[in-house]
Amino acid sequence: MTSLAVTLAIGHYGPSALYIIADSRITWSKVGEKWDCAQKTFTSQGADIFGFCGDAYFPPAILQQVLLQSRLGLLHDKGADSRARHLAIIEAFRQTLKSAGQTPISTFSLFHGARDGEGMNSRFMLWEARYSAASRRLVDRSFDLEKQQSCLVHVDGSGGRLIKEKASASNSRAEKKSRFAITAFCEALISGVDSHSGGAPQLVGIGRRGAAKTFGFVWNERKFVAGLELAKTTTWKRAVWFNRNFEQCDGNSGLPKREAPRRKSVTR
Repeated sequence: MTSLAVTLAIGHYGPSALYIIADSRITWSKVGEKWDCAQKTFTSQGADIFGFCGDAYFPPAILQQVLLQSRLGLLHDKGADSRARHLAIIEAFRQTLKSAGQTPISTFSLFHGARDGEGMNSRFMLWEARYSAASRRLVDRSFDLEKQQSCLVHVDGSGGRLIKEKASASNSRAEKKSRFAITAFCEALISGVDSHSGGAPQLVGIGRRGAAKTFGFVWNERKFVAGLELAKTTTWKRAVWFNRNFEQCDGNSGLPKREAPRRKSVTR
């Protein structure tokens, strides 16, 4: 299964960012069979973020194809609003599900976060498309994000209840601040209570401006992106890095930026 959470950040002038965080583990039916490097969060080239839980094979496979169509400008009109983008994605999923025949697809949920507009006129949206293996139907629903404070919008997967418990143990801070929501997720993952959740956290988000971002995550003093550890030769500067406390980190040292040692300047 998985652990997944969606959190909304609120600034002085309303909603300022939407994040999806997930673990990186895939498990099989035999006890002990697992893989901790699976990608479960995705971004478009525009203002869309995605995360899934449940079936480990179908959602990421079709989503990669759908995002490719989007990058090529084949999925929806340029300038389409978030609802039109979402409907195009869901239609692609439904068509693929119809062609799957008797393929054994397990129950899954696909979460789609999006933004309309930019700056102070921006508005954030969130949908969940849930496929039931029993009924073989994909049911779509939207969430109300018209909140007055930062919040833990939704948790899902086998580790969902544990995330809520960690949030409650923090005197509800995790339900009121996006930072504490991310921390509650990481604490649940570190505990190891849910054997179906593991690996490094992976985080995607959209702010008031610009395209969606995939963030790097500093986990156990190692650097990960989308569940995969970076090679030591990788240029870390091309990503924004966070840690378990949702502190922005220096990609070189792995330390929170306020604690990171300053590099000496070079006169050329």
